[in-house]
Amino acid sequence: MEGPGAAEVYDTNRFSQLYQASRRPSPEHLSLAADFLFSLFDRHSIRFAFLGGWAVYLRGGTRRTEDVDLSVDMSMDGLTAILMPEDSNLEEAMEMIAPNLNGDPLLQTGQLIPVIDIYHQFSTKLHVHYERRNNGQTDDYEDLEFLAETYPREIWALHPYLNRDHREAFWQVFAFRNADEYDRVDQMEVILGLTS
Repeated sequence: MEGPGAAEVYDTNRFSQLYQASRRPSPEHLSLAADFLFSLFDRHSIRFAFLGGWAVYLRGGTRRTEDVDLSVDMSMDGLTAILMPEDSNLEEAMEMIAPNLNGDPLLQTGQLIPVIDIYHQFSTKLHVHYERRNNGQTDDYEDLEFLAETYPREIWALHPYLNRDHREAFWQVFAFRNADEYDRVDQMEVILGLTS
């Protein structure tokens, strides 16, 4: 077999090239991976949802992500049987999200794509931002900013169920970064339910 899809034997130099290329996949390559997973799980009637940066991207976010995260409603043994032909000693997975998936974005083809619901997506991002805020990692901050400004009514309605310390920490960073935009900072304070 010849051509771009042909298998190849490679040495350590070629491995290094492939490894480095895999560290910054393009949105097109991530989309192909997500499409494969969507087709695989759909074919086997397995409930799943995209989450993390990829789910934010599917909602319209522009931050570049480097992977496709998802949650699958299946045991690790069942998932392993579908993904890997040989046995493995993998640990059992835990359910991380509620089975209620809503707000699924539409693809340009009109096909629904399951993503984690806005409550779990925002609360998880808040928690991770809170834990990483002093490490200079900004991905979660950018995702939170996008989600809060894109879904302000939903976030405001959920604020009683979101950790107040996490909301305040995010708002403080937001206020600092947008110090000259008073109305925007005030609006974010309202969205997060931090006004008295």
